[in-house]
Amino acid sequence: MDAGGAAIDPMARRLIEHCAEQPASYLAHEFMNAAWAPCFHQDVATAMAGAKLHYVGSPRLLENFPSLTLDDTARAIAAEFEDPAMVELLKDVTGNQPLRHDVFIRGAVRLDAARRDAALGAISLGLSVPYARRQLEFDAPTGRASMSEGLYQPAFERLANGPATVADLLARALRTSSAAAVDNPAELLAMLIGTGQALPIADATAIMDPACVRLNAAMFAEKMHASNVMQRVTLAVPALGGGYSLPGLAAFAVLRQHDWLSEATSGQALPQPDGTNFTAWANLVAPGGDDATIAQIISVFSTFFEQQAPMLNRLGIVC
Repeated sequence: MDAGGAAIDPMARRLIEHCAEQPASYLAHEFMNAAWAPCFHQDVATAMAGAKLHYVGSPRLLENFPSLTLDDTARAIAAEFEDPAMVELLKDVTGNQPLRHDVFIRGAVRLDAARRDAALGAISLGLSVPYARRQLEFDAPTGRASMSEGLYQPAFERLANGPATVADLLARALRTSSAAAVDNPAELLAMLIGTGQALPIADATAIMDPACVRLNAAMFAEKMHASNVMQRVTLAVPALGGGYSLPGLAAFAVLRQHDWLSEATSGQALPQPDGTNFTAWANLVAPGGDDATIAQIISVFSTFFEQQAPMLNRLGIVC
């Protein structure tokens, strides 16, 4: 590496530099294990099959599309083989990915196409970025990729007004454009969720009840005790059936809004904060802070409620 050897790629260089800063015990703990040896995907899948576990795919949804993970040469090689494991092998040897992300399932039962599409079509999605920040282009291992404007622009427009089912989004695209690929709910789901622009809505009727508010306040307090308010914080969201990550200041503002929630007010619209609220919150975040610091925090709060709060409310994060 010191000699500038081209065979050391950036990922390996970062790993070497990281290890160089650690004590020798770290190196032994992390890498010198008798059972730690690199395995090809097919070797792991074969071993898992002995426990009746079958490979499903990657939880990183975009990785399940060969057109996004393999270049033209690799796809041509894969086409010469009937075994789908060849696609996975080519991902490993042609892509710059140090670790795989694989999901296995025991007792897999495959649905027919109609039942599968019906199940996917019933999933509700919510926009997880402000509509103004939507993007039809995104980075993929093979370079910049793009989504069909005829299919995805109508989907973004619909989601800007609130959650919708995948079936509704496909039907809207069929009505409003000449897009040909409007019958693939799996692709639409993977593209919107995989690019980080949408989230599945588990239960749109679930509200931020007092128990959830108390949980989030406790988790936020624990997080801030260990770091600072600039760190990202994940809040529990019943409508999502999971968590949603926010910058620390944004999470702080959401929790201050949730101070209004109680058994009597759960499910109600919250009063919108104003400059007075922002100033009070800024002084809580930075007690004794100078005027410039307080003004900067106030600006962050104001921008958050202007640009992101409407989107979060539609996701079930009342603020």
